[in-house]
Amino acid sequence: MGKAAFFERCFPTAGRVKEQRMLHVTPADGELVFAYYEYELTAGGRFRNVETITVRDGLIKEVRVFFGAAV
Repeated sequence: MGKAAFFERCFPTAGRVKEQRMLHVTPADGELVFAYYEYELTAGGRFRNVETITVRDGLIKEVRVFFGAAV
């Protein structure tokens, strides 16, 4: 799956995000990474989420999003 297909399938609301920045990226083991980030919506409001990302053979195999609250 290419980048455009990924966003269409997995993140169709990406156009609502005005800005996003990574706060922490922490490797958990050989395949799992935790990503803690903050983003701002075009309509206003800042939020923070955590994702676990499984990477295998250089490809993203799974992403799980844990939705946070407004900042």
